[in-house]
Amino acid sequence: MLDDFQIPKIREMEDILTYPAYETGIFDRDKAVYRLKLDKTKNPNMICPYLLKDGEDSIDPGYYEVALSDDKRYLLLIQSRELKALVPAIKVIEQKHSKSYEKRVAEIEEEKAKLKKKNKTTKKLDDELANMQELELNAKIYDSKKGYYIIEYKKFNTYAWGYIPY
Repeated sequence: MLDDFQIPKIREMEDILTYPAYETGIFDRDKAVYRLKLDKTKNPNMICPYLLKDGEDSIDPGYYEVALSDDKRYLLLIQSRELKALVPAIKVIEQKHSKSYEKRVAEIEEEKAKLKKKNKTTKKLDDELANMQELELNAKIYDSKKGYYIIEYKKFNTYAWGYIPY
């Protein structure tokens, strides 16, 4: 009974599987973070307590990451690395940093250069620089009581305001 049985020669996974595997879903290249080429620095987070509606579409209350588009025309509301909304920016201002901030950043860079020459670690200085920059990240939304919500965005020396009518 088993005399005729031959072991199949299996060389590839397609020979074993009855249904071949194929990719589904959204690729990383299609997500907003990659498609809009957002910078790798951290963007400010915002808690949105309002249900934002635009005709038939709506955005649920929750945590959102707020980013400014490269052309500085839109504020991007991102949740779980997916673009949820484009909010028109009505005003964008880029200011210079204070002299004390610039002076401290220059001092940190000099100290890092000295430590690198001595082949020592610069982790403490990197953490201090990151903490200084984190203090300058801020985003919030509030109701203007005039028929629209206002989103304030601050990242380092860039300030932007956007509005969402309701």
